[in-house]
Amino acid sequence: MRSRRLDLPSTLVGLGVGASILVLTSLATPTPPVKTLRISLDPDASSIVRISEGETFKVPQKLRLVLKAAGSTAGGFGSIDVQINGETVFGSFGAGPELGAFAFPLVAQPEDVVSVLDPSGDPNVEPFVSGYLSE
Repeated sequence: MRSRRLDLPSTLVGLGVGASILVLTSLATPTPPVKTLRISLDPDASSIVRISEGETFKVPQKLRLVLKAAGSTAGGFGSIDVQINGETVFGSFGAGPELGAFAFPLVAQPEDVVSVLDPSGDPNVEPFVSGYLSE
């Protein structure tokens, strides 16, 4: 059997390409873990929350409050301001059904404070918001 000599330039190019690939793959930044929001579609009855005007609700740690609907004891949607941490996130000034479902849920994060106000000041109207607690 006849022995072959290694070609020095080819060997160096091969080692250079291999080292480059090794360095480039070690520099890749890992993607951060994606935190998913799980919302129960059929909540347990014990997790349902209703907040009326004059009440505040502090969302417990490690849970979220998913607000699904608002209404009024006056028989209409009426004037309602839904606030999270003192900032209005939903406002309605007008008539509508007794209970109006939101087109998309409003989600209050852990430790947020949720409250409901009647901006019209009508003493015959008691607005409320309802939802459920979820992980």
